[in-house]
Amino acid sequence: MLSLSSSAPRDAFSRGATDASPPADRPLCDHAWIFAQADGRVISPQLLLDEDGSIGGVSNPSVVRWCIEEGIVHFLDQGGATLLRFLVDQRSQPHKLVLVGIDETGRDRTHYLIETERYARAPSAQEVQTIEPIAARRKNLIVLSANAKSLHTQWPQDIDPARRSWDLCLAWYGDEASYSQRPPSEYSVLLRKGTKLQCLHRLFYPGSPVFDYDYVAFPDDDIATSWLDLNRIFQFCADYNLLLGQPALSHDSFIAHPILRQQPDKIVRFTNFVEIMTPFFARSALRRCSGTFHFGESGWGLDTVWPVILGDPKNRIGVIDAVPVRHTRPVATSYDVKAALRDEAMVVRSYGVELRHVEHGYVR
Repeated sequence: MLSLSSSAPRDAFSRGATDASPPADRPLCDHAWIFAQADGRVISPQLLLDEDGSIGGVSNPSVVRWCIEEGIVHFLDQGGATLLRFLVDQRSQPHKLVLVGIDETGRDRTHYLIETERYARAPSAQEVQTIEPIAARRKNLIVLSANAKSLHTQWPQDIDPARRSWDLCLAWYGDEASYSQRPPSEYSVLLRKGTKLQCLHRLFYPGSPVFDYDYVAFPDDDIATSWLDLNRIFQFCADYNLLLGQPALSHDSFIAHPILRQQPDKIVRFTNFVEIMTPFFARSALRRCSGTFHFGESGWGLDTVWPVILGDPKNRIGVIDAVPVRHTRPVATSYDVKAALRDEAMVVRSYGVELRHVEHGYVR
């Protein structure tokens, strides 16, 4: 076996006094990894080793961090103790790195990490649509896919504008004539054709102002809410340190997933699911999940994948019952449901996740 070459780390935090890095031009965070046991059973088809040392794409709460020490990749628990060790395997090829997990003796193989392409990716130079930064920004951002019929113009302005905790980016999917008559906002961009998430994906380029905010929300344009309630939703996300959240849906909403119906006796419920209809991302979570927005035409299934990419935390993904919103349009009337179901099947199969919604706990 070969060990990883020794130099300053480039894509993981180092531990102790020893530094080590991946082979030249092969930063480990540039690719996804098939994570499998030695007998071939796949644990995760899309494990991600992030630059900040976190691990995504695996639902094992014990495995939370990674580092490189003396040429060995370590998977760590919350206390920093090593759970697994990986070395470069002799079967590695020029374009496919294989890491083998070894036991304490260094002789027996326990796991494999096999390099594969990320399904998630940043937008290409041809896809990017830039938005200009603003001089003074608020803490949070709402990116709204909107046209002339968007309900955001009807959101009651029930607080002084100076108290609004969020900026607004209108990602306009109407024509140029309606775009020229759009309501005021901090940012705006006339989108080229595409579905909601595919269009939003074009805004996730390096240096985009979207990544400068504490929390970023992506509501559909048929959500009824108010300025004050949006302030409160962002505040609940921050108060409970959510990586990913959404407001519950009121009982007079059109609802596709029962887990999202408001439970008035709760403040927040911790779940493994937040719908693509109105997700609120913490900055770190958006960076980890933004590359998936291009995947599939409809976006169906991504809301099941996002929690897994974030490590499936049991108390940092939640539905906020304290501040419901109303979904005003019938579900699945403006697109091809059969095609969306095919998208969903492809996405969950690619990431190896289950379509199962779970409540882990709640706060009253």
